[in-house]
Amino acid sequence: NIAHNLKNKTNAIRYYTKKNIKSIEDAKLSLSRIIKILDNLDDFISSTLSEASKEHYGHNKKVKNVSNLKDVFQVIEDLYVSANFVVSGDTNYRVIGDKNKLIDALTAIIDNSIFWNSNQENVEAKLFRNNGYIEINILDSGPGLSVVDIDKIFNKGFSKSKGNGIGLFVAMNIIKAYDGDIVAKNRVEGGLCMIVKLMVYNK
Repeated sequence: NIAHNLKNKTNAIRYYTKKNIKSIEDAKLSLSRIIKILDNLDDFISSTLSEASKEHYGHNKKVKNVSNLKDVFQVIEDLYVSANFVVSGDTNYRVIGDKNKLIDALTAIIDNSIFWNSNQENVEAKLFRNNGYIEINILDSGPGLSVVDIDKIFNKGFSKSKGNGIGLFVAMNIIKAYDGDIVAKNRVEGGLCMIVKLMVYNK
């Protein structure tokens, strides 16, 4: 999962460094996006080391983190700038959860959707307000899952792609830690819908 996150970030940086720059404004925009990705990379490394320290030394302080969903999706859209990935809906909400942990969880789900997506259709993230939660529907046009497999998709070690079966397991644990939830459903039109629920912070 750490390797996937690092790969997403380096791929995005590589995209912007190879982008055809036609003006000073283009250069400034690309540089600002690279800086955002590097900031996220620094935060990701720091939080990963912090979590490793907590696991090793047994620290277990529960802190209620709050993030702007808009900031989360700005980074995610930059990470997938070269992929067929689109976001729709209102991101102007504050939600319970650490920004970088939420990015880790959502990118694990998006990676899975992009892997299984067929043809050139986009993977979509559609956001809705549902009472005290924001629902993020991540939609692909892949093969979907059997009734048996759909109940196992978040189990540690379960993988249909011959991977390590860690990504979705970690994503579920992150989202559950912030009193959210993830549900996988087959789409009527084909493909899979991953529904992520994040609690809105109203204070």
